[in-house]
Amino acid sequence: MRIPLRYFSLALLCLSLSLPAHSKWFKPSQWEGKVTRVSDGDTLWIETQISSSQNGMAKTKQTVTRKVRIEGIDAPEICQTYGKTSQAALQQKVLHKAVVVDTRSKDDYGRDIAKLKLNNEDIGAWLVSNGHAWSYHSRRNNGMYAKEEQTAQSEKRGLFANPNPAEPRQFRQQRGSCFVKYKQK
Repeated sequence: MRIPLRYFSLALLCLSLSLPAHSKWFKPSQWEGKVTRVSDGDTLWIETQISSSQNGMAKTKQTVTRKVRIEGIDAPEICQTYGKTSQAALQQKVLHKAVVVDTRSKDDYGRDIAKLKLNNEDIGAWLVSNGHAWSYHSRRNNGMYAKEEQTAQSEKRGLFANPNPAEPRQFRQQRGSCFVKYKQK
């Protein structure tokens, strides 16, 4: 049985729309925007302009706000020790400032996973270097900011002044998400 081409094309379109944004089908992009909110030490909201056209007519600019998680780092949870300090450091550094966002993928929550630069400075590297976050790592990989983390630890900067800080992953495994707890306060 032969399937007409239009049905095959429609099936491919439906499949592509159902794929997670972090799949291999995601197209990385670079864009600029202004930081409008900092949720915690590794998540923020950025307002940007996008161009759109309707029915082949002239392009118009539309303002959108995108939620971004900084790639390569893991900051303390907001209700965790040093969580609010990490958030405050990121706020002081980037809030209401223009940044360049290099989006690599999207996570399961629809956030852009991106490298963030302010005046050509890598914000993820800055956070880890100053002890406001860990380099995000796996069993086999120490992460993209391993050198910065090692320096911050040896110089006891920020959260590394604590002799045994709990990584956010461990904190969530032991105590669960603090989102609900934090919202109730």
